[in-house]
Amino acid sequence: MTPLRLAACLLILFFAAVPPVPHPARAAGVSIDAPGVLDMEARELESIRALLLGSGKVGEAGSDPDYESLRRRALDVATRAETAVEELSGRLASMRTALDALGAATDGEPADLRSRRSDLIAERDTLQTTLKRARLLAVSARASVDLVDQAGASTFRRDAFERVAPPLSRRFWSELDAALPEDRARLAGQAAQARDRFVGAMSHRGGAILAAGLVVAFLLAFPLRKRLREMGRFHATHCAPETRARRSWLAVWSVVVDSSTTIAAAASVVQALL
Repeated sequence: MTPLRLAACLLILFFAAVPPVPHPARAAGVSIDAPGVLDMEARELESIRALLLGSGKVGEAGSDPDYESLRRRALDVATRAETAVEELSGRLASMRTALDALGAATDGEPADLRSRRSDLIAERDTLQTTLKRARLLAVSARASVDLVDQAGASTFRRDAFERVAPPLSRRFWSELDAALPEDRARLAGQAAQARDRFVGAMSHRGGAILAAGLVVAFLLAFPLRKRLREMGRFHATHCAPETRARRSWLAVWSVVVDSSTTIAAAASVVQALL
C-alpha cells in the first residue's frame, strides 16, 4: 500500500471516529434564536425600569406603580436569564469538546475538515458573546429587583409619614377634632355598660357577692402578700446558704409574690362584678 493511500485510509478512520456535533439549540434544549430571546428579555427589563424611574412622577402620592407586579416581572427576567446562562454554558462546553476532538489545524488537511473547524469556531465565538450578554442581563435583572424593593420601601415610609401628621401641624389637630365625637360616643357607651354592670352586681345578692370579692381582693393584696414576702425573707435568711444566689432568689420571689397577688386580687373584683 502506497503512503498516499495509507494517509487517505487514516483520514477516513479519523472522520468516522469523531462524534458528530449536535446542533447547539437541540443539544441544550433551548431556543435557536438565543439573541432574539435575550433581546425580548432586555426590552422587558427596560420597560420595568421605565415604569419605575422614567415617568418622573414616582414618589408622588397616587402615581406610584404596582411594586409587587414590577418585582415579579423583574424576578422572572432574572430567572430566565440565569437559565439561559446555564444552558449556553453547557452548549459552549460541548462545542469546545468538539473542537478539541478535531485538533489543531495542519497543512494538507482535507477541505471539509477545515470548513467544519471554521464553522465550529465561528459558532463558539457567537456563543461566547451571547453567554456574556445573558450573564449581564441576569445581573441587571437582579439589580432591578433590589431597586424595586428599595423604591417600595421608600414609598411605604413616605405613606406612613403622610398618614400620621406631626403634632404641631394644623392637620393633626383638625383630624383630632373631627375624631372627638366618635371617640366620645364610644367612651360614653363603655361607661354606660360599666355602670349597668355595677348596678346589676349591686341588685339582689350582687351586693354581697361584690363585698365578698372586695374582701378577697383586700386579703390577697395586703395580708397574704405581706405574709408570703416575710416567709421568703425568713427562708433566705435562715435556710439558704450565704451566697449571691440568695439575694437573687429573694428578688425573684418578691416579684412573683407581688405580681401573682395583684393579679389574683384584680381577678376577684372582676369576677364579683360579672
